[in-house]
Amino acid sequence: KLMVRGSYDGANSGSEIKLYNDTYTRAPLGRYTVSKGTDYIFNSDLLLSYKKSSGDFNYGISAGGNIRQQRSNALSSNTGVSMIIPNFFAISNTNLPVTSYDPGYSVDVQSLYAFANIGWRDMLFLDVTGRNDWSSTLPANNRSYFYPSVGVSALLSEMIKGLPSAISYAKLRGSWAEVGNGAQPYMLTRTAAFSAGGNNGFLTLGSTLPNTNLKPERTVSTELGLDVRFFNDRLGFDFTAYKTNTRDQLFTVALPVGSGAAQYYTNGGDIENKGIELVLHGTPVKTSALTWDINLNYATYKTMVKSISDDRPRVVVGNDPYVREFVIEQGKPYGEIYSRGFQRDANGNVLIGANGIPLITSGRTVRIANFNPDWTAGLSNSFTFKRFNLSFLIDHRQGGSLVSMTDAILYGDGMVKGTLAGRGGDLVFGENVFTHENGVLADGSHNSIATRAETFWTTIGGRNTPVGEAFVSSATNTRLRELTFGYSLPASLWGKWPIEGIRFSLVGRNLFFIHRAAKSIDTDFLQGTGPDSEGFQSFAPPTSRTFGFNLKIDF
Repeated sequence: KLMVRGSYDGANSGSEIKLYNDTYTRAPLGRYTVSKGTDYIFNSDLLLSYKKSSGDFNYGISAGGNIRQQRSNALSSNTGVSMIIPNFFAISNTNLPVTSYDPGYSVDVQSLYAFANIGWRDMLFLDVTGRNDWSSTLPANNRSYFYPSVGVSALLSEMIKGLPSAISYAKLRGSWAEVGNGAQPYMLTRTAAFSAGGNNGFLTLGSTLPNTNLKPERTVSTELGLDVRFFNDRLGFDFTAYKTNTRDQLFTVALPVGSGAAQYYTNGGDIENKGIELVLHGTPVKTSALTWDINLNYATYKTMVKSISDDRPRVVVGNDPYVREFVIEQGKPYGEIYSRGFQRDANGNVLIGANGIPLITSGRTVRIANFNPDWTAGLSNSFTFKRFNLSFLIDHRQGGSLVSMTDAILYGDGMVKGTLAGRGGDLVFGENVFTHENGVLADGSHNSIATRAETFWTTIGGRNTPVGEAFVSSATNTRLRELTFGYSLPASLWGKWPIEGIRFSLVGRNLFFIHRAAKSIDTDFLQGTGPDSEGFQSFAPPTSRTFGFNLKIDF
């Protein structure tokens, strides 16, 4: 069998932004911006496959290749910081329009691969793969990288004849795999940009030094699993244990100020991710009229930064100018969040100043949160009674924490219930605010100095450099994720029409919390979608419930 295919995924975008006069801080005299951009990915594949059966063996062998091209560019023009005629939106309505062109990126990856699967008596299976990539973003001597995988699975219920009759199915599986990954584009040479300044142009060198010795990133994973079913599939479980190590990761290392560059790109690091996944499933009731199916899944994982680089054992992946830094640190869990915090003595007590306000660290030196959960679980139930069906899904997340910029501003402005205590000047840290903490004075005595709520919260909260430790919330929660009620119409309604079945359903999603540790935050809604957005909530929109109607017709 020979397969040849190609695909094109392209997007052309355009935008127009109008900022009127007196737009808060960003454009007090107005601004007008127009832009357009193009992005596309082209993929082409060729795959040759061969299958054969011979005695007790079944063979399947395939080989092929892939070419992937990625391109992007963007053009933007704006009126700068002021317009000649207020609120007349035209690029020519300014003394100094600013136009920029971003060539974007250009990445090519070419690949050859092969894979084979061998089965013996439909009870023992071996899968082997191998792939070689050539990436345009790596230096010539490291541009080619090979990565293989191997997997074995055995149907124990077929191989072992003496198993108890209650076991209807048993499968043991194991696999080992390696995956390679290229670098970001344009890390092999120093880049430069042509910028506009007044009526003259000038070249600006990129702040990242090139590295001609880059190597591909490599991820090695190992997995073991056991799938067992009992009583003709009425009860069963699927257990998986895994470990993944990502090595030779690509990141930047800071350079001295006098070097002429801010950083250089290099390889290093080893991040380990390991955990277990368990799925329990059963059918407690199964009659001609009523069926009840239940599924319970449980997962736990731990991600550790085993090593980064001796030159840079701590990497700030993401930060914001106000409250926190998202940090990867050698020898610590992935995704530590740092901020300003309370100064403490050797016993962990919070040090209180002479004005009754806690002493604050000068920088973001306090580890305040990590969004990764201790474990997660889900429980789904499905009931079918004649033509009716009812199902629901409950999700639970245990552990993890996040910091909220929204809370920092709301508390600083006195807009939440938590700021009501002490408005008469009787706010005492450790007694009627932060009661879980113990505040001590410089001489070690227990804090009893009263202050005003406004003074306290404008110091601790607000928009600029709030104390992140004060606005950390637990991410633990249990919610009704989905509820569905459906009905199948009887076949007699459509007679001879070529219809197999008609079913309609009412669906509700994210209906309510059964339990939530953070009463004002939904941990599903964070600042963004990137890894550095984990554990940071900032002006998230209100959580919404969704109700829907579904109609399904089978022909």
